[in-house]
Amino acid sequence: MLSCIVNHSNRHPEPESDQQEKDEYNLSFIGIDSATGDYVDWPRIELNIGDRIELEILNGSDAHPPALRRPHGGDATAYSKKDYIRSMAKKYGWEIIEPESES
Repeated sequence: MLSCIVNHSNRHPEPESDQQEKDEYNLSFIGIDSATGDYVDWPRIELNIGDRIELEILNGSDAHPPALRRPHGGDATAYSKKDYIRSMAKKYGWEIIEPESES
């Protein structure tokens, strides 16, 4: 499975920041290797107003290998969710108290 995604985001600056609102555009390719179940992705491509995107479907053997490959599964998904929660807690100055591991 392979997905090509064109993203547009409008970044609003943090309150009391001197930064300006900013539009960002990028193109990303992500997928799942059906043989291994691994997530695969390639570097995000930054886009600008006026850029044109043209896709060509190639034989799998002619394609560039993915830049990143990570396992797909419960452990990887759980780690990803925990990592996100930890980063948000750090951003907002929250303290996370994790339960003691069961022996």
